[in-house]
Amino acid sequence: MRIFIIILICIIPKLAFSNIPSWDIIKDKSSLSFQTKQMGKEISGQVNDFDGLILFDVNNLEQSKIDIKINLNSIDSKGKKRDAKLQEKEWFDIVHYPEARFKSVKIKKLDNGLFEIDGELTIKDVTNRIKLPFELQFYNEQGYERALAIAEIELNRMSFNLGTGDWSDSSIISHDFSIYLKLYAKIK
Repeated sequence: MRIFIIILICIIPKLAFSNIPSWDIIKDKSSLSFQTKQMGKEISGQVNDFDGLILFDVNNLEQSKIDIKINLNSIDSKGKKRDAKLQEKEWFDIVHYPEARFKSVKIKKLDNGLFEIDGELTIKDVTNRIKLPFELQFYNEQGYERALAIAEIELNRMSFNLGTGDWSDSSIISHDFSIYLKLYAKIK
């Protein structure tokens, strides 16, 4: 009897999500980029490695969930010295925190046809609740269902303890930075 109860405890949570389509990120088409200002000059870059779990059904947003992991070793700011500096303790402290993570708490459809993820973004040892609006398009490619999500958000780096010490001066590096996401996915 105990074994039966243990099996039920393990299976029932999975059954709740079994009707929600699972999506794979199409990595060679997707992009995660950023932009900020360094001493008044725009700098931009990208993250070359991110992946995660996407369970999404436009008709069942309550059961949909997203959990994206971002490999911080894959940051490319188009400057080798800057990339090396970003790995240090004052910035991403990659030795101790090699990845960032974004997990949905709630997903909802907005009136203007957009969607919004109310989620938790963790960078280093700091987790902040953010609302990420995104546009969603579904399309068919060679007989397979695909989706494209496009999002943009502005964040404050100081709220994640990024650029501490001498780097905390916003005249050197702006406190604000923008993140742009273009995520292509295919249904499993």
